[in-house]
Amino acid sequence: MKILEFIKTVNSRLRSLWDRAAQFQKYADRLLFALALAVLLGALLSVVLRYIERERASRTLVFTQWWHEELNEGFLTNLIEEFESRHNGIRVVLDTRSYDDIKSDFFSLSSFDGAPLSGDIFALDNLWVPELLAREIIENPSQAILSFINVLYYNIDILRQAGFSRPPRNRSEFTAYSRAVINTDRKGLVVDRSGSRGVYDDVFPWIWSAGASLINDGNPTVSSAPVTASLSFLLNLNNEGLILNSEGRKIEDFILGRAAFMIAPAMYIEHVRKGMGEEAFDVTLIPPPDNYAGRTFFASQDWNLALNTASQHKAEAQLFLNFLVENAPLFSEKTGASPPDRLQATIDPFYSKVWEIAMAGQLAGDFAGLPWVELDRLFGEELDELFNQTATPAQAVSVIQREWETVLRE
Repeated sequence: MKILEFIKTVNSRLRSLWDRAAQFQKYADRLLFALALAVLLGALLSVVLRYIERERASRTLVFTQWWHEELNEGFLTNLIEEFESRHNGIRVVLDTRSYDDIKSDFFSLSSFDGAPLSGDIFALDNLWVPELLAREIIENPSQAILSFINVLYYNIDILRQAGFSRPPRNRSEFTAYSRAVINTDRKGLVVDRSGSRGVYDDVFPWIWSAGASLINDGNPTVSSAPVTASLSFLLNLNNEGLILNSEGRKIEDFILGRAAFMIAPAMYIEHVRKGMGEEAFDVTLIPPPDNYAGRTFFASQDWNLALNTASQHKAEAQLFLNFLVENAPLFSEKTGASPPDRLQATIDPFYSKVWEIAMAGQLAGDFAGLPWVELDRLFGEELDELFNQTATPAQAVSVIQREWETVLRE
């Protein structure tokens, strides 16, 4: 009897343990399920986050430009923030490089071999556009965002110390002024022929101030009397030691008083004003030949935009390009683009003079649509021969004429 009761007791306890074990198994299964679900959700979240990051990266635009350094501090970044606020999910990153570096990337041998260029939107000089279009590096180029005419900057204090109360009005006066102001630490005119725009900014303006064209109806007119005379004028200045040949420091050399004169785009007025003060310098037209009474031409520096043909998100890039074009008036206001509007001209005496110069002259359009980089290279090479005394002005223009004709026939 006791044995039967003992067996019943053991059986009851075994059942109780079994029930507890079953209950524990149920909880264990639930725990394992919960752990598995957590792992699965974590994996899904990781996938979603990677997808979001890829989407964000795929909508990040790179704007390759040199403008950031030449605009008022914060101006370009503020514009970008406004664009991003209007277009949720699109980010714009600035790739700020020098003008010379960007030009070198576009026109180096590696670029001609088809090496990809970074960026989705490019800042461009209008002179580059025809060649970059022909090589299918860019597409959808904009009209000029800004256009800055070239003017003659002069140091008022230096001229006053030499006895001059006004700037030179013609080439003879310019030569006389330069002779009067030079000393062991100072020259008359500072130039930078080695720079990317050296010929365009420091040589051609003298030709255009004589009312001469370098190309007419697509044909070179380099071997004309006004071009030859202009090169002779510059050569004589150089031979007399009146020219400071700067390398990449032209603006700074002028600000520091190492030269009395400089030809540069009007956009540098603000930079020079900060470096010298308003009373120390002024701007005027580039002196024409003596007794010249015709209308002068003036050079300009243009800012353009275009899409990178290799961009992977052109729709977003086009939105940003359009946004910058729409804000061109703001660029003009902040940089003193020339010719400025009448309101700006009445407010600021510097831009009033720029306005007068622009209205009295005519924009030189010699190189519109032409392979500027090659034409510039050929002219620069022959100019070196001229200044190295291995060619005369007449010989130089004759060689350039033939070489330009060859290029333009191809």
